[in-house]
Amino acid sequence: MNKKRFFWGVCLGVVFFLLGTGLSGVVYQARTAKDVVFRVSNSKAEMDYDFLAALAYLKYRFNQNGYRVLGTAYGGELYPKRFNQAQVNVYVRGFWPFYDLRRNDEAADVYYIHRIMEIYREEMQGYDYYLSSQKGLDKAVKEAVNLDFLESGAVPHEKLEPTYDKDVLYIYEYGNRAYEAFLRENLQAKVYSGRAFAALSEEGQKKELSSARLVVYEMGDAGADDKDYVPYAVYDVMSYGRPVLTNYKVPLEQMFYNDVHLFKKREDMKDVTLKALEMSDQEREQRAQAAREKLLGIKNENRFFMKE
Repeated sequence: MNKKRFFWGVCLGVVFFLLGTGLSGVVYQARTAKDVVFRVSNSKAEMDYDFLAALAYLKYRFNQNGYRVLGTAYGGELYPKRFNQAQVNVYVRGFWPFYDLRRNDEAADVYYIHRIMEIYREEMQGYDYYLSSQKGLDKAVKEAVNLDFLESGAVPHEKLEPTYDKDVLYIYEYGNRAYEAFLRENLQAKVYSGRAFAALSEEGQKKELSSARLVVYEMGDAGADDKDYVPYAVYDVMSYGRPVLTNYKVPLEQMFYNDVHLFKKREDMKDVTLKALEMSDQEREQRAQAAREKLLGIKNENRFFMKE
Protein backbone atom coordinates (compact mmCIF):
# COMPACT_ATOMS: atom_id res chain seq x y z
CA MET A 1 0.00 0.00 0.00
CA ASN A 2 1.25 3.46 -0.79
CA LYS A 3 3.07 4.88 2.23
CA LYS A 4 3.28 8.39 0.85
CA ARG A 5 3.26 11.01 3.56
CA PHE A 6 0.23 13.26 3.66
CA PHE A 7 0.78 16.66 5.15
CA TRP A 8 -1.86 19.19 6.14
CA GLY A 9 -1.80 20.87 2.78
CA VAL A 10 -2.86 17.63 1.06
CA CYS A 11 -5.58 16.43 3.41
CA LEU A 12 -7.98 16.43 0.47
CA GLY A 13 -6.07 13.42 -0.80
CA VAL A 14 -7.28 11.58 2.26
CA VAL A 15 -10.84 12.44 1.29
CA PHE A 16 -10.62 10.80 -2.12
CA PHE A 17 -9.01 7.70 -0.74
CA LEU A 18 -11.62 7.32 1.99
CA LEU A 19 -14.50 7.87 -0.37
CA GLY A 20 -13.23 4.89 -2.33
CA THR A 21 -13.19 2.69 0.78
CA GLY A 22 -16.92 2.94 1.35
CA LEU A 23 -16.51 4.46 4.82
CA SER A 24 -18.65 7.48 4.06
CA GLY A 25 -21.69 7.92 6.25
CA VAL A 26 -20.64 5.61 9.10
CA VAL A 27 -22.80 6.33 12.15
CA TYR A 28 -22.08 5.03 15.61
CA GLN A 29 -24.98 3.09 17.13
CA ALA A 30 -24.86 3.41 20.90
CA ARG A 31 -24.71 0.33 23.09
CA THR A 32 -26.81 0.05 26.23
CA ALA A 33 -23.77 0.31 28.47
CA LYS A 34 -21.47 3.30 28.17
CA ASP A 35 -18.13 2.33 29.68
CA VAL A 36 -15.28 4.08 27.86
CA VAL A 37 -11.51 3.68 27.97
CA PHE A 38 -8.85 5.92 26.45
CA ARG A 39 -5.85 4.40 24.68
CA VAL A 40 -3.12 7.02 24.10
CA SER A 41 -0.45 6.48 21.46
CA ASN A 42 2.23 8.28 23.48
CA SER A 43 3.80 6.96 26.64
CA LYS A 44 2.85 8.98 29.69
CA ALA A 45 6.36 10.46 29.83
CA GLU A 46 5.89 11.89 26.31
CA MET A 47 2.74 13.87 27.12
CA ASP A 48 3.01 17.65 27.12
CA TYR A 49 0.77 20.08 28.99
CA ASP A 50 -1.49 20.83 26.02
CA PHE A 51 -1.96 17.15 25.19
CA LEU A 52 -2.67 16.40 28.86
CA ALA A 53 -5.22 19.22 29.08
CA ALA A 54 -6.90 18.10 25.84
CA LEU A 55 -7.17 14.52 27.12
CA ALA A 56 -8.63 15.72 30.43
CA TYR A 57 -11.20 17.82 28.60
CA LEU A 58 -12.10 14.95 26.27
CA LYS A 59 -12.72 12.68 29.26
CA TYR A 60 -14.78 15.40 30.90
CA ARG A 61 -16.96 15.75 27.81
CA PHE A 62 -17.59 12.00 27.66
CA ASN A 63 -18.50 12.03 31.34
CA GLN A 64 -20.86 14.96 30.76
CA ASN A 65 -22.68 12.90 28.18
CA GLY A 66 -23.34 9.92 30.41
CA TYR A 67 -20.26 7.78 29.77
CA ARG A 68 -18.34 6.15 32.61
CA VAL A 69 -14.58 6.57 32.16
CA LEU A 70 -12.87 3.33 33.23
CA GLY A 71 -9.34 4.64 32.80
CA THR A 72 -6.45 5.41 30.46
CA ALA A 73 -3.82 3.20 28.87
CA TYR A 74 -0.63 4.66 27.38
CA GLY A 75 1.85 3.61 24.73
CA GLY A 76 3.70 0.47 25.80
CA GLU A 77 0.67 -0.96 27.58
CA LEU A 78 -2.33 -0.07 25.44
CA TYR A 79 -4.38 -3.21 26.08
CA PRO A 80 -4.52 -4.13 29.77
CA LYS A 81 -7.01 -6.92 30.47
CA ARG A 82 -9.04 -4.77 32.87
CA PHE A 83 -10.17 -2.66 29.89
CA ASN A 84 -11.25 -5.56 27.66
CA GLN A 85 -14.96 -5.19 28.32
CA ALA A 86 -15.27 -1.48 27.56
CA GLN A 87 -18.10 -0.65 25.18
CA VAL A 88 -16.24 2.37 23.75
CA ASN A 89 -12.52 2.61 22.95
CA VAL A 90 -11.13 6.09 22.29
CA TYR A 91 -7.78 5.83 20.51
CA VAL A 92 -5.97 9.10 21.20
CA ARG A 93 -3.47 9.91 18.47
CA GLY A 94 -0.70 12.32 19.43
CA PHE A 95 1.65 14.11 17.06
CA TRP A 96 2.74 11.06 15.09
CA PRO A 97 1.00 8.19 13.22
CA PHE A 98 -0.83 5.57 15.29
CA TYR A 99 -1.19 2.05 13.88
CA ASP A 100 -0.90 -0.50 16.70
CA LEU A 101 -4.64 -0.98 17.18
CA ARG A 102 -6.28 -4.24 18.17
CA ARG A 103 -9.89 -3.20 17.76
CA ASN A 104 -12.84 -4.91 19.40
CA ASP A 105 -15.61 -5.70 16.93
CA GLU A 106 -18.11 -5.74 19.79
CA ALA A 107 -17.22 -2.19 20.87
CA ALA A 108 -17.36 1.27 19.31
CA ASP A 109 -13.96 2.54 18.20
CA VAL A 110 -13.30 6.29 18.19
CA TYR A 111 -10.16 7.90 16.74
CA TYR A 112 -9.15 11.28 18.21
CA ILE A 113 -6.49 13.31 16.40
CA HIS A 114 -4.93 16.02 18.54
CA ARG A 115 -2.41 18.29 16.77
CA ILE A 116 -1.23 17.23 13.34
CA MET A 117 2.41 17.08 12.34
CA GLU A 118 1.75 14.63 9.52
CA ILE A 119 -0.93 12.11 8.65
CA TYR A 120 -1.11 8.91 6.62
CA ARG A 121 -4.15 7.66 4.77
CA GLU A 122 -3.89 4.26 6.48
CA GLU A 123 -4.67 5.85 9.83
CA MET A 124 -8.13 7.01 8.80
CA GLN A 125 -9.71 3.62 8.29
CA GLY A 126 -11.92 1.22 10.18
CA TYR A 127 -13.26 3.35 13.02
CA ASP A 128 -16.86 4.08 13.90
CA TYR A 129 -16.22 7.73 14.66
CA TYR A 130 -13.49 10.34 14.22
CA LEU A 131 -12.73 13.44 16.24
CA SER A 132 -10.11 16.21 15.97
CA SER A 133 -9.07 19.41 17.71
CA GLN A 134 -8.40 20.92 14.27
CA LYS A 135 -11.26 22.42 12.24
CA GLY A 136 -9.21 22.17 9.06
CA LEU A 137 -9.15 18.39 9.24
CA ASP A 138 -12.85 18.36 10.06
CA LYS A 139 -13.57 20.29 6.86
CA ALA A 140 -11.22 18.18 4.75
CA VAL A 141 -12.63 14.75 5.59
CA LYS A 142 -16.15 15.50 6.82
CA GLU A 143 -17.81 14.02 3.74
CA ALA A 144 -15.65 10.89 3.81
CA VAL A 145 -15.86 9.80 7.45
CA ASN A 146 -17.99 10.54 10.47
CA LEU A 147 -15.66 13.19 11.91
CA ASP A 148 -16.42 16.05 14.30
CA PHE A 149 -14.52 18.94 15.85
CA LEU A 150 -13.66 18.88 19.55
CA GLU A 151 -14.48 22.41 20.61
CA SER A 152 -12.30 24.51 22.90
CA GLY A 153 -12.76 24.25 26.63
CA ALA A 154 -11.38 23.09 29.94
CA VAL A 155 -12.29 20.96 32.90
CA PRO A 156 -13.94 23.25 35.50
CA HIS A 157 -11.28 23.55 38.19
CA GLU A 158 -11.55 25.00 41.64
CA LYS A 159 -10.12 28.51 41.69
CA LEU A 160 -6.54 28.66 42.96
CA GLU A 161 -5.54 31.26 45.54
CA PRO A 162 -2.24 32.96 44.64
CA THR A 163 0.84 32.79 46.83
CA TYR A 164 3.03 35.14 44.76
CA ASP A 165 6.28 33.28 45.33
CA LYS A 166 7.47 34.52 41.95
CA ASP A 167 6.53 36.94 39.20
CA VAL A 168 6.25 34.57 36.24
CA LEU A 169 5.65 30.91 35.55
CA TYR A 170 6.74 30.33 31.94
CA ILE A 171 5.65 27.18 30.10
CA TYR A 172 6.74 26.77 26.49
CA GLU A 173 6.12 24.35 23.63
CA TYR A 174 9.40 25.27 21.92
CA GLY A 175 12.31 26.99 23.62
CA ASN A 176 12.67 30.77 23.54
CA ARG A 177 16.16 31.63 24.79
CA ALA A 178 15.73 35.39 24.47
CA TYR A 179 12.65 35.42 26.65
CA GLU A 180 14.22 33.07 29.19
CA ALA A 181 17.24 35.38 29.42
CA PHE A 182 14.92 38.36 29.95
CA LEU A 183 13.20 36.53 32.81
CA ARG A 184 16.48 35.55 34.48
CA GLU A 185 17.83 39.09 34.30
CA ASN A 186 14.74 41.03 35.31
CA LEU A 187 12.18 38.96 37.21
CA GLN A 188 11.66 36.13 39.65
CA ALA A 189 10.55 33.30 37.37
CA LYS A 190 10.39 29.56 36.90
CA VAL A 191 10.56 27.89 33.48
CA TYR A 192 9.12 24.58 32.28
CA SER A 193 8.86 22.89 28.94
CA GLY A 194 5.32 21.65 28.25
CA ARG A 195 6.49 18.08 28.78
CA ALA A 196 8.25 18.86 32.08
CA PHE A 197 5.14 20.60 33.39
CA ALA A 198 2.93 17.68 32.35
CA ALA A 199 5.22 15.34 34.30
CA LEU A 200 4.33 17.08 37.57
CA SER A 201 1.58 15.64 39.74
CA GLU A 202 -1.75 17.47 39.70
CA GLU A 203 -0.92 18.97 43.07
CA GLY A 204 2.50 19.99 41.80
CA GLN A 205 0.95 21.75 38.82
CA LYS A 206 -1.54 23.57 41.03
CA LYS A 207 1.25 24.68 43.36
CA GLU A 208 3.25 26.12 40.47
CA LEU A 209 0.22 27.83 38.87
CA SER A 210 -0.75 29.49 42.13
CA SER A 211 2.80 30.62 42.89
CA ALA A 212 3.13 33.22 40.10
CA ARG A 213 1.60 36.61 39.47
CA LEU A 214 1.46 35.75 35.76
CA VAL A 215 1.45 32.45 33.88
CA VAL A 216 3.01 32.67 30.42
CA TYR A 217 2.16 29.91 27.94
CA GLU A 218 3.95 30.13 24.60
CA MET A 219 2.58 28.07 21.73
CA GLY A 220 5.08 26.90 19.15
CA ASP A 221 4.90 27.70 15.44
CA ALA A 222 5.67 24.19 14.20
CA GLY A 223 3.04 21.75 13.02
CA ALA A 224 -0.16 22.25 11.10
CA ASP A 225 -2.49 23.68 13.70
CA ASP A 226 -5.49 25.73 12.69
CA LYS A 227 -4.60 29.40 12.48
CA ASP A 228 -6.90 30.20 15.40
CA TYR A 229 -6.12 27.10 17.47
CA VAL A 230 -5.89 27.94 21.18
CA PRO A 231 -4.06 25.30 23.22
CA TYR A 232 -6.21 23.48 25.75
CA ALA A 233 -3.40 24.23 28.20
CA VAL A 234 -4.26 27.94 28.01
CA TYR A 235 -7.88 27.22 28.87
CA ASP A 236 -6.71 24.94 31.68
CA VAL A 237 -4.74 27.80 33.24
CA MET A 238 -7.76 30.09 32.84
CA SER A 239 -10.04 27.51 34.47
CA TYR A 240 -7.88 27.69 37.60
CA GLY A 241 -8.43 31.45 37.64
CA ARG A 242 -4.80 32.35 37.03
CA PRO A 243 -3.74 35.37 34.94
CA VAL A 244 -2.34 34.14 31.63
CA LEU A 245 -0.27 35.67 28.84
CA THR A 246 -0.21 33.76 25.56
CA ASN A 247 -0.05 34.01 21.77
CA TYR A 248 -2.58 36.29 20.14
CA LYS A 249 -5.56 34.35 18.80
CA VAL A 250 -8.77 35.82 17.42
CA PRO A 251 -11.03 33.65 19.65
CA LEU A 252 -9.21 34.87 22.77
CA GLU A 253 -9.58 38.49 21.77
CA GLN A 254 -13.23 38.06 20.83
CA MET A 255 -14.30 36.06 23.86
CA PHE A 256 -12.12 37.46 26.62
CA TYR A 257 -11.18 40.99 25.49
CA ASN A 258 -8.60 42.43 27.91
CA ASP A 259 -9.02 39.69 30.50
CA VAL A 260 -6.31 37.58 28.83
CA HIS A 261 -2.90 39.09 28.06
CA LEU A 262 -1.81 38.53 24.44
CA PHE A 263 1.33 39.01 22.35
CA LYS A 264 1.45 38.94 18.55
CA LYS A 265 5.19 38.43 18.09
CA ARG A 266 7.91 36.92 20.23
CA GLU A 267 9.60 40.29 20.26
CA ASP A 268 6.57 41.69 22.09
CA MET A 269 6.63 39.18 24.94
CA LYS A 270 8.93 41.21 27.19
CA ASP A 271 6.90 44.42 26.96
CA VAL A 272 3.55 42.65 27.39
CA THR A 273 4.90 40.77 30.41
CA LEU A 274 6.08 43.98 32.08
CA LYS A 275 2.80 45.72 31.26
CA ALA A 276 0.82 42.90 32.88
CA LEU A 277 3.01 42.99 35.97
CA GLU A 278 2.65 46.77 36.26
CA MET A 279 -1.02 46.26 37.10
CA SER A 280 -1.92 45.93 40.74
CA ASP A 281 -2.30 42.35 41.90
CA GLN A 282 -5.97 43.07 42.54
CA GLU A 283 -6.65 44.27 39.00
CA ARG A 284 -4.76 41.39 37.39
CA GLU A 285 -6.61 38.84 39.55
CA GLN A 286 -9.97 40.46 38.81
CA ARG A 287 -9.34 40.12 35.09
CA ALA A 288 -8.33 36.49 35.50
CA GLN A 289 -11.50 35.81 37.47
CA ALA A 290 -13.59 37.46 34.76
CA ALA A 291 -11.93 35.27 32.11
CA ARG A 292 -12.56 32.16 34.21
CA GLU A 293 -16.24 32.98 34.59
CA LYS A 294 -16.63 33.56 30.86
CA LEU A 295 -14.82 30.31 30.04
CA LEU A 296 -16.86 28.19 32.42
CA GLY A 297 -20.05 29.86 31.23
CA ILE A 298 -19.59 28.77 27.61
CA LYS A 299 -22.28 26.33 26.48
CA ASN A 300 -20.78 23.52 24.40
CA GLU A 301 -24.22 22.15 23.42
CA ASN A 302 -22.89 18.58 23.27
CA ARG A 303 -21.91 19.26 19.69
CA PHE A 304 -19.47 16.46 18.94
CA PHE A 305 -21.18 13.42 20.42
CA MET A 306 -21.87 10.21 18.59
CA LYS A 307 -25.33 9.80 17.09
CA GLU A 308 -27.51 7.52 19.16
